[in-house]
Amino acid sequence: MELNQVREVFPLESITPVPDMPSVLVGVANVHGMIVPLADLRPVLGMPSSSSLGYAVIVRCGAQQIGIVIDQVPEIGMIEVNDTLEELPGEMARHRPFLSGLLRLGSRVSGLVEVSRLVAMVEGTLDQQAA
Repeated sequence: MELNQVREVFPLESITPVPDMPSVLVGVANVHGMIVPLADLRPVLGMPSSSSLGYAVIVRCGAQQIGIVIDQVPEIGMIEVNDTLEELPGEMARHRPFLSGLLRLGSRVSGLVEVSRLVAMVEGTLDQQAA
């Protein structure tokens, strides 16, 4: 994701579950007196969820904020044009509409999170076919 969308990264002390939330949301956290919804993208990416508390990256899209649960503090780096891979395959784009592309970071491939799409997916306003 773009660095200018990141508000902060903090260690998770607790997650408060909230009933009837979209499946990607695991609950909420109190961040400096503000309640922030927390998304765990691992199951959507085909990865197992973790029961241990790690960190959350609070990202902003306009006036809205969402926390993304992560295992470790991410690295910050510049993305070069050559690091960008081809567009997401159709099947991947349908099931992971919050990804806008793939990046080659050293020897691994990573998804590029489009924060506006993630917020729209959580709110249920993202047209799955348009993603």
